[in-house]
Amino acid sequence: MSKLTSFFLGPIFWTLFSAVVVLGNPASIERRPLPPSDAPPEDWTRIPYYESRPEFKPTSAELKRGFALFSRPLVDAVYPESRPGADERVEKLSFFAAGNQFQTLNFAVYPLENLPSLKVKAGKFQTADGNAFPEEDIQIRLVTYRGIRYPQYSSKTKQYRILPEYLQEVTVTDAPAFEPQRYFLTFKIPAGTKSGVYAGNISISWGDSAEKSAILPVELQVLDFTLKSDPTKHYSSYYYPPKTADGKFDRERMRTEFQAMADYGFTRSPVYQMRWSDERKFFFPELDFWLELMKENGMKGPMPVIGGACQWIAEHDYGAKFAKHVRTLTPPKEEFYDELSKLCAQLKKDVDALPEGTPEMVFGPLDEISSEATEFGTRVYRAFHEAGLTTYTTKEPHDPSFGDYDSVIDIFASQVFNPPYEEIVKRHKKEYWCYPNHNSYERKDMVIMCKGGRMTYGFGFWRSGFDLLIPWIWRANKSEHFDLTTSSGGNLLTDSGEVIMTTYWECFREGINDLRYLYTLQSAVIQREGTENEALNEEIKKSRVLLQEIWDSIIVHEKYLNRHLWESERFDQYRAKMAERITALLKYPAVNDKTAPSVIIEPRIVDWVDPFQKECQERMAAGTLQKLTASPDSCVASEDEAKVEIVEGDKLPKGAKNARCVLLTVTIDKQRDGSAGKGLYPANWPALAGYISKNDYEKRNFALPRGVLLRYYIESNRTEKKNKTPLHVGVQPGGYSFTISDEREENTWHTVFVPLENAGYEGMPPASGKPTNFRLTISESNHKNGDVIKIYFDEISFIR
Repeated sequence: MSKLTSFFLGPIFWTLFSAVVVLGNPASIERRPLPPSDAPPEDWTRIPYYESRPEFKPTSAELKRGFALFSRPLVDAVYPESRPGADERVEKLSFFAAGNQFQTLNFAVYPLENLPSLKVKAGKFQTADGNAFPEEDIQIRLVTYRGIRYPQYSSKTKQYRILPEYLQEVTVTDAPAFEPQRYFLTFKIPAGTKSGVYAGNISISWGDSAEKSAILPVELQVLDFTLKSDPTKHYSSYYYPPKTADGKFDRERMRTEFQAMADYGFTRSPVYQMRWSDERKFFFPELDFWLELMKENGMKGPMPVIGGACQWIAEHDYGAKFAKHVRTLTPPKEEFYDELSKLCAQLKKDVDALPEGTPEMVFGPLDEISSEATEFGTRVYRAFHEAGLTTYTTKEPHDPSFGDYDSVIDIFASQVFNPPYEEIVKRHKKEYWCYPNHNSYERKDMVIMCKGGRMTYGFGFWRSGFDLLIPWIWRANKSEHFDLTTSSGGNLLTDSGEVIMTTYWECFREGINDLRYLYTLQSAVIQREGTENEALNEEIKKSRVLLQEIWDSIIVHEKYLNRHLWESERFDQYRAKMAERITALLKYPAVNDKTAPSVIIEPRIVDWVDPFQKECQERMAAGTLQKLTASPDSCVASEDEAKVEIVEGDKLPKGAKNARCVLLTVTIDKQRDGSAGKGLYPANWPALAGYISKNDYEKRNFALPRGVLLRYYIESNRTEKKNKTPLHVGVQPGGYSFTISDEREENTWHTVFVPLENAGYEGMPPASGKPTNFRLTISESNHKNGDVIKIYFDEISFIR
């Protein structure tokens, strides 16, 4: 290991870079954490984080001062219930950064008793030759806990979890015993910052005695290069502008938010909302100020534009009725489309009349349109498209209506990362966008948001072929987490205009810089290729080998959630190796000024086998896999679209191993609600439900299972997407949930092992009882109306 890599990867190196919203606040002003905006009602249930680490054993010195210090990778959350591992103790923090970067390290105070008036302060940082780091470019923020609706932003179960949610700049806090207090120490490194090692200290104290304090040494190595950004990769998000009492933009607070967005890597405008006027025309509210903010913060076009109230007009004026996500219950009168065409023609004239230099607008008048509303959706978009307006829509490639929009959509926005890179690139018309809501807002699991978020925004983005990440949402327009009528989440904006960021947006920013290190390395390679210098060619070869290694190591998922992600340390290990390669290449002058493409190595597909699948296959072949099999007679249908029956004899598909199979037949019916509720949502989740009794466990002396074995055979009347049949597996008790989303060929038998470990949310305690109930579900939204899907289950077993 080289000296440089050793410095980067020291045992106490856990870092994140971060954006700074407010730097250099006067130390004389006492600031305590803001209180929560709301408290959990009495009828809500707290879901505590289950800490699996052993009890922490403090040293005598730690007991004497009243606290221990520890650090862990920032993508690994610290909950109020967390306790440090012995190997997480920290005595010094070392990290590195390049020019044009924010860099954050983290550490946590673990109180061994109540610590009133805990103070954490950064001292001065300077190099050995006396070059000082600007104090105004250093910031300390405390990770503050909040009760958050759980496990999703829209959950109606009246459950919540205390999550490490917000980053607040405080000078003093009261720390309860055994509740970790985690801090982010952020440095802003502008381009041109003098390279070298900047050393300083963090002081931690409470009470009046020197014995109740500690000094944490810190070293920041500033590297002798500036990070570059891939000109074809962009970042934005959905956004609600703050408003004044009269409904206008709150301009001062917006200015602060746009600056924060720029600090967090936005290269494009957040989503702008077009409006509908009383004069029955579309208009652009306060567009001049919006464009001014874009220019101030270096944001370019094209500019995503939503709104315009097309759905509202169809309902209010033309008799239409819709359910959630534009599910058509009653279509609008034909006259609606005539008026919409005229409105869009006028809108095109208004767009063309905007001042020269106005960024191109990309219109998304409808969001996540269900497949049963295809006629309404395509005709709305046709009105915009035929008027000469650029369009985008949120639509997944596996949606049965995806192809129907191809002629009226310029840019598709999807969430699915796992098609091969070259296939995604071929899908580009104008661009191809991704909206990773699961990382930013929807799933209140810190692994999904933090580690999954960092992968999505960096290495996964590089591997994907997408052009833009545009998640929901930067900041919800409501901050109340216990109001079931709203959707709270995202960053906070105080009445005074301070932007309080969430911990997961820090991880997104970390991913953005991962991608910038990747691109800086690729650019350095491309601009030195063609040299006759043998030593330089050797450095180029080593760099390409590293880039190919990183590419091949990425386990590509539909969505980067909480399973089969890299170990947390690998992100920083790869960044350190890239920094070392960049440094080696930049010792040699460039031989050309070429612009590097996004990917310069072979974008090959690497076969990957789920280790759980592999283990189960090997154990089944060896005869050591223990199974507890459900009886076909225990299986019943759930919802009207589902039918469950037992088949045998000549009705069995060829290749069945058992004399009796359970047949689930689902007839997709998007015209009516087949659920027990008989509500307004005709696309539902027909299923096969079954059970294994406690008596079955006792008779077999069967211990807690590790997974579910399914052997099944699919046939259907489909002519399109015949091999795409996602199957959702739910198991209770334990709340296990898993979707088999891989493509499965029809008319052949498949054996799949569904894991029960890590299939749910982070920090859940071991199931109190053995799972007995299972549910195998088909989502109607994935299929076309009238599709008939038959799934023969030859075996459904719990396994261990």
